[in-house]
Amino acid sequence: MSLPQSVRVACLEPRGTLLDEPRGIADAVRAVLGSGDPERLGLLAALRADLEMERIEQLEEYLPYTELLAGTLLAAAPRAGIIMTERQARAVAATLPEWPFHDDALAALERIAARYPVAFVTDADRGDWDRLARRLPFRVERAVTSSEVLCFEPEADHLLALLHELELDEEELLYVSARGDLDLATAEDLGIPRVYLDRFGEPLPEEVTALATLTTMTELADWLLAAPPPARRRAAPRRTRGESR
Repeated sequence: MSLPQSVRVACLEPRGTLLDEPRGIADAVRAVLGSGDPERLGLLAALRADLEMERIEQLEEYLPYTELLAGTLLAAAPRAGIIMTERQARAVAATLPEWPFHDDALAALERIAARYPVAFVTDADRGDWDRLARRLPFRVERAVTSSEVLCFEPEADHLLALLHELELDEEELLYVSARGDLDLATAEDLGIPRVYLDRFGEPLPEEVTALATLTTMTELADWLLAAPPPARRRAAPRRTRGESR
């Protein structure tokens, strides 16, 4: 499907689209522990991601994302055959703002940002996001973090806050995520146009739909820039003197 001309802002969930999380975790564990088997480090990242969703579903109150990240690293490490202390898990979690970008991410985002304002929704805390954003070669329109809405995705609060703050209708936001079964399902429930970035060869669940399924950020930039420019937003009707607001 083509991009609706109503879309005015491109919004991304940075994990999978921007950040190479498995590589970031592997690099950090090697630095903190002094060594690391590649196969075990890959398993650690995968197990940790699964545990994260379980922990989020069990949470009774909000906690900073770095604590959630450290806790899941600590729980996943023995299952991956890695010995890690709580202090080491916290040290690994603290490296999140330094995780590497996917090789195709920055060049593609610069191309997209030349036409569309780019926003993000993220489970990262505000301080970590601000450190990460300083590494981007363009101005971010807005980023909504978990520490502002006090919950984690796939709750709808991040996207709802972004729509409110940018004064956008649902059809004016394009949402891009590599987590089709989670984030895109939420966007679909809200009526937000969406694109699936299938970096990991995992088909969308049958109940989730997207305008397009792409495999790289380069493909995303090509797809977006091949579409006609956004339509002009209609001005609000002018009120006559004495008309109530």
